[in-house]
Amino acid sequence: GKRRWARHPAAGEWERAVEYLNLELDAGRTPPLYDWNGVVFACCKEGAGRAGTERALGLLRYMQDGRERAPPPDRSTYSPAVAALLRHGDLEAARGLLDRHLEARDLPPPDLVTWTKVMAACPPADALAMFRKIRTVEPPDVILYNTIVKVVLAGGDLAGALDVYRQMRADAVPPDVVTFNTLMNGCKIHADWATSTRLFAEMGHAGVAPDQYVFGLAIGAFCELGDWKAALDLHCDMARRGVPRNQFTYTTVIDACAKAGELELALAALGEMETEDKLTPGVRAFTAAVSACRPAGEWQRAKGLLERMKALEVVPNVLTYTAALSTCIGSGQLGWAIKIRAEMRSAGVKENRHTYNCLLRVCAEAGATDVALGLLQDMRTASLARPELPLQPDSYTYSALLTLCQRTSNAELARTVVGHMQRDPSVQVREVHATAAMSACRRSGDPAAAMELLETLVAAPDVVVSASVVIIALKALAKSNSDPELALRAYTIISQFCPNIRMGALIYGLLIEVLATGGCVEEALTVLHEMEEEGHRPYETTYVMLVTACERGGMWRRSLSILEDMRRRGYVFYSNGLLDALFKKGVAVWNSAGEAFAEEELLLPPDG
Repeated sequence: GKRRWARHPAAGEWERAVEYLNLELDAGRTPPLYDWNGVVFACCKEGAGRAGTERALGLLRYMQDGRERAPPPDRSTYSPAVAALLRHGDLEAARGLLDRHLEARDLPPPDLVTWTKVMAACPPADALAMFRKIRTVEPPDVILYNTIVKVVLAGGDLAGALDVYRQMRADAVPPDVVTFNTLMNGCKIHADWATSTRLFAEMGHAGVAPDQYVFGLAIGAFCELGDWKAALDLHCDMARRGVPRNQFTYTTVIDACAKAGELELALAALGEMETEDKLTPGVRAFTAAVSACRPAGEWQRAKGLLERMKALEVVPNVLTYTAALSTCIGSGQLGWAIKIRAEMRSAGVKENRHTYNCLLRVCAEAGATDVALGLLQDMRTASLARPELPLQPDSYTYSALLTLCQRTSNAELARTVVGHMQRDPSVQVREVHATAAMSACRRSGDPAAAMELLETLVAAPDVVVSASVVIIALKALAKSNSDPELALRAYTIISQFCPNIRMGALIYGLLIEVLATGGCVEEALTVLHEMEEEGHRPYETTYVMLVTACERGGMWRRSLSILEDMRRRGYVFYSNGLLDALFKKGVAVWNSAGEAFAEEELLLPPDG
């Protein structure tokens, strides 16, 4: 009975097993190796704790030393001791014991299960070295290959894991579903979607049936590659093969359809989730479906999905509400957007920055300045109350505000927003912001505001003023400016502080128009000369503005010279009623001046 107890020790009673082994030795008997291994195994069980492991190691040393009536240990003696050391986190001792096993003469090498356990605990480099050693001792099996692949991936080396997989195929070891699952999950972590889809194809060639997890990884990979049709085909293939479809696969497919603008397919998948697989869509599936409504501006359907969530007692989160708000953009649904926000607050759902930005864009489209400014104040208050969250205004926030300024022709607010941006170190005034702000100044009909904004932009060290911004500023001045001071300021800014701007015919023409309208004829003629030297052909309207400015200033000789310059450049100014009238008036003034102009030479048209 004592020997039977040693062979079959009860869990957690390793002390009695050791006691009976000692009784055998005290009685002068020689227990067989089987009994020794049974006691070591009992001491190495999880319930024996560290004390049991230490006793097992003591027995192992007793057997290694060749003591009287103690047989030499075999593979079944070493294996549980190595596993126990690994369980206690003593990797170094476990590897040392494994090395002693390998050094033992006439002893089979460690079994693959032991190798697998040690490799799983090793750093990737050590595990690879151990793997190479194993391959010299005995052929590794699929479990060992899967283990080394997992260890290498844990070290962040996807390429190394794929090398192991290729070695596996070269060794004619057939991969299993765990192999592909591990590798494709590694591809997901490293965002290598093309490799993931290639592995899925190889899985079919290898005759390995994918499970729902591998299907989910493949569907996700195709979605990331933008191939929503392949993802949808795989999802249907799951149903044909009888593989259960789950929340993840449905949500991934719905999200892919949403990104592709396939609203009907997204909603069909959501309905199929309930009818075919009897699954209650989760908040992520509903959120993806609501997002699909945005490109088509289907805010009514988004509203219906929110109501369906309430019916199924699925609680929307901030992403769901934000997706619903995004459907209001472009559809003019400011009222419903405000209701969504009120519902969020009543449900205790806190807004994030994207939520505020969506609301601000809806306000910008509706021209709701007061509502937008209130939201901006709420946003700043929330960022102070929750500084750990990214709630501060960003580039999109300011873009929405500047769009609002454009819609409402609010030059003062546009300049204020640009000022806030310049003081905010987290954002930069880009061309789109400067263009929108300048457009607001132009629409307001306030050339002074446009001029002040232009001066602010060119003075900022991190702002590159583009040609489009200058053109809008000049159009603002040309439209409603007669102040020579503003005209000269524009001329100074453009000529001295905008060296990066390529002065094309349009900018030259607008600048001449601004100067001429402001009565700065000499400066306008200087710009005309520069324009001609740069090889740009002046527009007919440019000549009209110059001749008109000369006429207003009583500069008839200069007016006629400009008209002559037009003739030399091939313009038939006689066909322009205004120019023809100015020319005739100039000639009349010339003739009436008599001797005052007798010494002047002027080339006139042949029929003049």
